[in-house]
Amino acid sequence: MAEAKLEPTLFNLEGSVKFNKARTHRYELTITWKQPAKKLAMVVTNFPGQSDGVVMDLTTMLVVNHVSALGFDGVVMVNLFSKIGLKEHPKELSRGIDAITDQIILLEANDA
Repeated sequence: MAEAKLEPTLFNLEGSVKFNKARTHRYELTITWKQPAKKLAMVVTNFPGQSDGVVMDLTTMLVVNHVSALGFDGVVMVNLFSKIGLKEHPKELSRGIDAITDQIILLEANDA
């Protein structure tokens, strides 16, 4: 029986994250799997999860899987409420954004 030679499939998964200086707000998480990424999807989520550019939570993995299946080269995830560890209590929601949150959403929407 002849032995088949398999060639590895190579790809680069690149991620970047935008935090505030104190790392209490995560504004954006960008993950690309085709370089250069020409076709990016923008996904708006409620709150930042545990993903930090190295670690991926379940929501981030599901978003990446679906966006990839739709034929995009990458995804930019932004948050309506950027504070990390935010609870869905009304008192918490009022502290869930800062002056930069909305600016990041608008800038990324322009680029995507």
